[in-house]
Amino acid sequence: MRCHFETDRLCVGCLTESVLEIEAITSMMTAPVTKSLPPSWQGAYTPDRTASWVQECREDGTTLLAIKIRHTGAVVGLVILFAMPSEHDCNSVDLRLGYLLSEESWGHGYASEVVEGIVTWSRSGSSGICVNKVLGGVALNNPASKRVLLKNGFQQLTAGGDEHDPVEEIFELNV
Repeated sequence: MRCHFETDRLCVGCLTESVLEIEAITSMMTAPVTKSLPPSWQGAYTPDRTASWVQECREDGTTLLAIKIRHTGAVVGLVILFAMPSEHDCNSVDLRLGYLLSEESWGHGYASEVVEGIVTWSRSGSSGICVNKVLGGVALNNPASKRVLLKNGFQQLTAGGDEHDPVEEIFELNV
């Protein structure tokens, strides 16, 4: 899936897997950053593990986008998108959204800016695909991400703590 957009401060686009991008991702994948990710994505990262993880995501049909500062080109995060056939419209997709930012980038409003950009991009149709809705899962230990999704118009579908998924809340935005 092709996705590229710019915001006031950020440029979001396909991960090129250059040595510099792999090194930037490796350095950002610290324990505090990965603690809200699926267990298999947690733990220490080396450049080899990062490259393998990126390749595994691609093979699974997951789109990884680099979040870069516009004026420097520095990679400060990733957007993780997975397209699924829509349950309600066979001609559209539902997107599962995830994102992560380096610890140094926390508290600067980048997450809100990125999610707003994803919402705008999803509504624009510029990708050539019709997006029906965007879903985001938020770990219970990540209230900041919950606020980001709510701020961008997402509605909470589930509360964490049930027998199906005890550690995640699901949010949805109809596009």
